[in-house]
Amino acid sequence: PVAGGGQVGACGQDSMCSNHGRCRAQVAGMQACVCEAGWAGSMCELPCPGLTQDGMFCSGAGSCSKEGACRCDEGRWGASCENECPGGELQPCGGHGVCGVRGTCTCDEGWTGLDCSQVVGSLGLAVLQRVAGPWGGSEVNLPDGWMPSMALSTDGLAGSAAPGATEALQRMLAGSSPFPSAAPVPAQLRLDRESHGVQMRLGSQVSSGMFSLWHPGDEGAVAGGLNTDPAYIDLVLTQGAMVGTMRGLVYSNGLGKLVIALGFSGVPRPDPFIGGFSTAVMLIVLANSAADPSNPWPWPVAMSDSTFVAPP
Repeated sequence: PVAGGGQVGACGQDSMCSNHGRCRAQVAGMQACVCEAGWAGSMCELPCPGLTQDGMFCSGAGSCSKEGACRCDEGRWGASCENECPGGELQPCGGHGVCGVRGTCTCDEGWTGLDCSQVVGSLGLAVLQRVAGPWGGSEVNLPDGWMPSMALSTDGLAGSAAPGATEALQRMLAGSSPFPSAAPVPAQLRLDRESHGVQMRLGSQVSSGMFSLWHPGDEGAVAGGLNTDPAYIDLVLTQGAMVGTMRGLVYSNGLGKLVIALGFSGVPRPDPFIGGFSTAVMLIVLANSAADPSNPWPWPVAMSDSTFVAPP
């Protein structure tokens, strides 16, 4: 019994199902609520996500479970199915992948990109093989219009002169302008080749998500090759301190050393010019267990190198 003489049973006070359903007899005489559209819970006490006065719920793009959670239609995601998947609702992930509950695409083999619209060619596969696995090094935030020293732009960075990633970054910054206002921080990166999952630590900030990687040379967009032109990387970080989409450039040479110029969340891919960058970037210098101190670093490319191709 409750105050006022009402009774509380399987269907709630006075068998009213919270005024959002009907109480009906089930097996063995037990009672249960059958909820109106837009309501859930054993007593119809839970409004479905996004429920409006007009009775719309789950943004009109999903069904509501008995527990009061939205099950989104294909091409939609979010707690209330309020977001379209990359590629659009009608053709999520470009028809070449599956959209996850966090709005990231898991692309079919041979496809990559935020919306699975990029073809993975031989150059992209080669870069993916180079960068997969764990990496460690340093990261620094470069300001707009950052340029390395003339000596570094001209001669590049020799391997023996900078045996580790931290030392290499220090040499990259020496004599550069404008000089970064904050000191470099330790960096860790792990790229999983099979799942395309990424885990990243920059200083005390840790995040994880998905990555896409391809090389513009596979589409004829650049005249250089695997070692002279950077690959493109997109990170979609969905958990941790750095949530968002980051676009970047990957410089690699297959010698256990890696340099990534990563744009900040929500901004275009970095625009390199004459050895530097026109926009602010996160410069990440990394090495893996196979790195030999005598091997050269993949960036910056020496202008005196016969393979150097000046940016447009």
